[in-house]
Amino acid sequence: MPTVSFVLPVYNMEAYLPRVIHSLRVQTLTDFEAIFVNDGSSDHSSTICAQAAFEDSRFLLIDQPNGGVASARNAALDTARGEYIIFLDPDDWIEPDTAELLIEVAQKENADLVQYGMFHDLYNENHELLQSFVVSPPLCGIYRGEPFKTHFDKLGSSFLIIGKMFRRSFLEKYHLRFPLKQLGEDGLFYVDFYRHNPSCFAALSKPLYHY
Repeated sequence: MPTVSFVLPVYNMEAYLPRVIHSLRVQTLTDFEAIFVNDGSSDHSSTICAQAAFEDSRFLLIDQPNGGVASARNAALDTARGEYIIFLDPDDWIEPDTAELLIEVAQKENADLVQYGMFHDLYNENHELLQSFVVSPPLCGIYRGEPFKTHFDKLGSSFLIIGKMFRRSFLEKYHLRFPLKQLGEDGLFYVDFYRHNPSCFAALSKPLYHY
């Protein structure tokens, strides 16, 4: 069983896939799987993902007709075997030590959720980086008991699922999946997650995700 499953929904992302694939290949934690769900792309996305899977057994490609990002993420969750799940959009990328640092915290603290900082990178039309600024989690540290009830004012509004790592057994225990909607599916998933009262929330201020 891999320690981490990366979940990547893919739709017409051929320009960005080489960058995110490279950021996964160079992870300092090597015990992972990366599940790419090609959601009916009309470009070369499927070919790029298939080549990555051919070259590295840790990469897996699922091809499906276009059903939207929620459907793609659900397909990956149905396949995932990792102890933890990291949701990653294919036009984003992560720092090399992302998985290692998150797993170290999660296993030490027995956390159901680990949140971490993000770089917001701004590019021009030529894909040249213009500016990058850091966004930290709403809380940093370790919070136990009923952290979402105690700190709902801060945690409840942080609804994006990127920048977070979830314990997969918690998701499976409550059969958590994304509602099949085109907008707001990640927020609804997150609400469904915290309404089941995860007992340990951990957050790192260090930025690891490039958005």
